Amino acid sequence: MFFSQHAIHMIRAAFFGLDDTLHDRDTTIRKPASEQYDEIIGSSSDMSRDVFVASFIQLGSKGYVSKKAVHPQLCQERGIPLNPEFLFEDFWQRYHGHVAPFPFLREMPGAL
Repeated sequence: MFFSQHAIHMIRAAFFGLDDTLHDRDTTIRKPASEQYDEIIGSSSDMSRDVFVASFIQLGSKGYVSKKAVHPQLCQERGIPLNPEFLFEDFWQRYHGHVAPFPFLREMPGAL
């Protein structure tokens, strides 16, 4: 990837929100999981959206379990007759559009 010299000098810090300090992880996960249920899983399963999303979050163990492992386990435990690899890829395509920052995110770097 090409960056201009000007752009490189503008970058002063990079922040990583791995502990629920920068973005609301549960909300960020809940939105794409709900969409995935509504658009793909709901028509092929008799479980409710709430059960699917709660199971997805629980199996993910607050991010300590890879989503690549969560989808196969969820499909097996809940009898979802869909390809877990397809569901994993679909989830990640949705995920980035739903990151939910905490309200104080813009002010926090200046306070550091």
